[in-house]
Amino acid sequence: MTKRRSPHNIPEREDLMVSAMDSSKNIPNGKIRSAADLGRLVRDLREKQGATQADLANFAQTGARFIIELEAGKPTVRLDKVLQVLSILGVELTATKRS
Repeated sequence: MTKRRSPHNIPEREDLMVSAMDSSKNIPNGKIRSAADLGRLVRDLREKQGATQADLANFAQTGARFIIELEAGKPTVRLDKVLQVLSILGVELTATKRS
């Protein structure tokens, strides 16, 4: 799939979302037990999309610093922003009862 680019050479938001959803079979399947695990997941998904941290921040309407801190595993990031980022990457957060 050829990605459309904005005048600033950034993939269109819709293209990032569509390609993330198309590659859902490549999403690591495992338990997120820490902020560091979540950060690694976000970084892996972003890199698979060919997006920079700045691109993802722009698409998710947040700051680049937030993406940097999220990917670094900062434990005190805002949940609403995390959910925005995951949505842009085509990922849904779910919780299950421990067995």
